[in-house]
Amino acid sequence: VRSQSERCGNRAIKLNVLDDLIWSKFISEGRLKSLINNHFNESKSYDATTIISDKIKSLQTSLNSLKNDKNKLIDLALNGVLSNDDIKYKMESIKQSISKTERRIENNQEKLKMYESDIKKMDVIITNSENTKKTPQPSSPISASQI
Repeated sequence: VRSQSERCGNRAIKLNVLDDLIWSKFISEGRLKSLINNHFNESKSYDATTIISDKIKSLQTSLNSLKNDKNKLIDLALNGVLSNDDIKYKMESIKQSISKTERRIENNQEKLKMYESDIKKMDVIITNSENTKKTPQPSSPISASQI
């Protein structure tokens, strides 16, 4: 329920004027592409994909090492060098580490997909903004009071 005594002091925004301003200042003048490129250069998003890919490779290596350790323990038990009781706690520790490493790999793969998707989306936006030649035809110059 709206209170009749309380009013918002903010002025209304004319969306068509704001839309014309955005089109004229960012898209038709080509500034959007440079803003997007600057953002990616500063945030190093492209480098993030390389970093995450390297992290996944490192985790895969760790996972393979853990699986090899697990197999060695099984072989030692099968050959009678160690008893099942001797390897019980170490085997449980290795299983937990394997599970944790697999989850970390999955999380990083999801992150990588997200970054790659964002990069593709930004490439599409840049391409579309370069191909768009819309120039607004405001009835008068846009001033701050119109917004």
